[in-house]
Amino acid sequence: MNERIRDLANEAAKYSATMFLPTGENGDDLFVKKFAQLIVQQCANIAKETRWAVPPSQEQIARSIIQHFGVEE
Repeated sequence: MNERIRDLANEAAKYSATMFLPTGENGDDLFVKKFAQLIVQQCANIAKETRWAVPPSQEQIARSIIQHFGVEE
């Protein structure tokens, strides 16, 4: 598993472990929701914060996200 994805999974696991009692939600559901939220946030940050020389194409943004997570196409 890619290091960035592992870090996000660990963060989501810690969140779900600490929040399932106070919220009464299922720990697995909390993990999935938090993990998805963290991934989407990372993708949005890449699209928003990357310094592009010219306005990027959708392909450039997609490549940047893929590279960020180290996912093979």
